[in-house]
Amino acid sequence: MNRIFRDITLWIRVLIAATFIFSAISKAVDPVGGQLKIEEYLNAWGLNFLSPISLTICFIQIAAEALLGFSLLYKIFIKKVSVISIVVMSIFTLLTLYITLTDSVSDCGCFGEIVNLSNRQTFFKNIILLRSLVL
Repeated sequence: MNRIFRDITLWIRVLIAATFIFSAISKAVDPVGGQLKIEEYLNAWGLNFLSPISLTICFIQIAAEALLGFSLLYKIFIKKVSVISIVVMSIFTLLTLYITLTDSVSDCGCFGEIVNLSNRQTFFKNIILLRSLVL
């Protein structure tokens, strides 16, 4: 039973790490597109005054996703990174629920222009990943 549990947690950790890394890479390919998507989110939340730093926010998001992904993949500070990942996924799941209900943003932009997910698809993706994280 312990072996099965270890195998399952390994695959979940790799899946979540891959999701973070793929998301970071897809945003890094087109940071200006990421900047525009962040501006769309900021406008939807009434935070237009942050638009001048949206490109900086985009680069911070890319770096954070890559760092979380590689840390999960290589088990670097695994307990702290797991907690941080749960917090990040919880926040983004709530934000995705908000944009799903209000339809204030056209699509999530989670994977840049490489994969377009609707807000509803993104919300369910986040629920599945979040549920996997808290196993």
